[in-house]
Amino acid sequence: MLTAPVTASQAPTLRLDAVVPANSQALSADVVIIGGGPGGSTAGALLAQKGWRVLLIEKDRHPRFHIGESLLPLNLPLFEQLGCSAAIQKVGLVKHSVQFHSTEHAASQTFAFADAWDG
Repeated sequence: MLTAPVTASQAPTLRLDAVVPANSQALSADVVIIGGGPGGSTAGALLAQKGWRVLLIEKDRHPRFHIGESLLPLNLPLFEQLGCSAAIQKVGLVKHSVQFHSTEHAASQTFAFADAWDG
């Protein structure tokens, strides 16, 4: 369900004094990323690897229980670039395919990842 856009006066206020101790050094960053999910953390890591000073702000505490959508084979080169592929491989999760089920029809379809590569 879509809702009306939030105006600036309705948006929650971020108070850095609530999360950064008063005696800490001044914050200085080239890039501020709001949200440490898959997109934000990846963008932050890649920018930091290129020498940018990154401030990533996340409202939730981690680690926490969270159901991920998927770790597709196409992401493996990115995990290597981010330096986390060894940790992911250590978990030992292998995903050979994905299966889609329709809640409106008696149909399902399996897609094998080995069949998805060109060549």
